[in-house]
Amino acid sequence: MSARGGISKAAVQRWLALWIPGVKVTHWQTLGDGVSSAVYGVEYTSAGRRGRAALRLTRTPLELCWRESLLLNNLQSARLPVSACHGVKQQDNTTCMLMDWLPGKTVSRPMDIPPYAEQAAEVLANIHATPMPQRMRRFETGFSKQVAAVGSRFPQYAAIAEALHRGLPKAQDRVLLHGDFWPGNLLYRRKELTGVLDWSDAASGCPMADLSNARFEIRWLWGEEAMHSFTVHYFAKAPYKALELARWDLVALIKPILGMHRWGLSPNRQRRVSQTIRDVAAEALGNL
Repeated sequence: MSARGGISKAAVQRWLALWIPGVKVTHWQTLGDGVSSAVYGVEYTSAGRRGRAALRLTRTPLELCWRESLLLNNLQSARLPVSACHGVKQQDNTTCMLMDWLPGKTVSRPMDIPPYAEQAAEVLANIHATPMPQRMRRFETGFSKQVAAVGSRFPQYAAIAEALHRGLPKAQDRVLLHGDFWPGNLLYRRKELTGVLDWSDAASGCPMADLSNARFEIRWLWGEEAMHSFTVHYFAKAPYKALELARWDLVALIKPILGMHRWGLSPNRQRRVSQTIRDVAAEALGNL
């Protein structure tokens, strides 16, 4: 059987065997594939019984993965659509997390946008309403340096840096943030949202930080209509107001401006991301 999603059957079996001796992989597929990690759904047999699991492979340090595993188990107890984590192992500078396999797959461009966008908004509102574990990192860490980097390294985006230098948005509340909420981390099955992947960037901070990041990601991947549907539905479910949303939208642009070259995007996708940055910036700057 050939490799799928950049990993071979033998590699999948070696990882799974760290927890299940004598395991035989029968099928695997990519569930999510981001910049820092990849998640694979695995079907296997062991001692004559069939099982399913998910393996998340990442370069994230072992200690941080352990923290993420504790967070995942807390979130599942809160009935959020996440995978329980059953262990963390490391070898060859790669960390592997053994998790439940959630049904569904990521959707790059839905035919019927509203159900996908509205469910995403509802689950984000539920995340922000979930009690935070203790000792969560804060979203603002190193933020002023990132703003300065935008202005010094990318003169075409100087207006964004100047606007943020004049004043950063203030937090309405401090809640649990997913940290990278976008369609590539959402699983759907028959138009139903079944899972939220990759909690490695989870933090505490203003809910608008998560919302604006998702607004940008949804706009470039699903389109402007989906972004507006997502935003309207979020505010219908969450107890927050769109205060300083334009400034938070500028904050959300820092990540793609500084990191887009590391995302492994095709030239066509890079152009789309760059155009979305310009569109969001023009709209946000006009609303300040």
